[in-house]
Amino acid sequence: MSLKPLSLLPSTLLFVLLGVNFSLLYYLVFPWLIEQGWFFWHAFYLVTLIGFLPLPVIAWRMLKQEQSSWSWPELKARLRLHPLTLRHWGFTLVGLVVTLAGYLGLLFTVRWVYNHFGTLPLWYLDPEITIAGLYGLILWRIVVIFINVVGEEVLWRGVIQPRQELQHGKKTWMIHGLQWLSFYSWKPWEWLMLLPSCLILPWISQKTQSMTPALVIHAVFNGLGIVMFTLAVVKG
Repeated sequence: MSLKPLSLLPSTLLFVLLGVNFSLLYYLVFPWLIEQGWFFWHAFYLVTLIGFLPLPVIAWRMLKQEQSSWSWPELKARLRLHPLTLRHWGFTLVGLVVTLAGYLGLLFTVRWVYNHFGTLPLWYLDPEITIAGLYGLILWRIVVIFINVVGEEVLWRGVIQPRQELQHGKKTWMIHGLQWLSFYSWKPWEWLMLLPSCLILPWISQKTQSMTPALVIHAVFNGLGIVMFTLAVVKG
């Protein structure tokens, strides 16, 4: 099987349109659910789940267009889902440090937006609702994060990036990274915080010719949110 190059316009549209879908969900559907009396976290996780579900579906659809049926070894090879070598672990560690340092180090930029514009959207603000003892929310978060991480990495780094590399060559990681940043159109105040990870993950994927390091980095980073949320539920 030979891959077809993926040009700039269709790949950009894919990132942008999926981001627009999230914007509609968070800014229109979420407030409507709250008005209908939905519990904040149930509404939030529902719209987030609906936002991420198209990603694995699109990934699978694109794979089916390439080849009608896949064996597991073929699928792993196509997605570049390779075992982590010692060298790959080194890239993974560097990527995780850059991701965490960039996100946490630039966290003050969200406060800057709030101070200058006076508000952030309802779905982003802390609802100040106690979640102590609401153990079902932990399951909600795990399911959403799983689909988030797997859906993004399979579609972005597994399906799309290898085809972009045939089109853009060595510049792919930068183009892909900026496109990925555009996907997060629903929270532009986090763009500076997300930029390091949006660039380092595709760079590592291109450098190692494997999606596995990015998958691990993404899973660990988002998994930290599950840990903190679980502690809030358990300890109040």
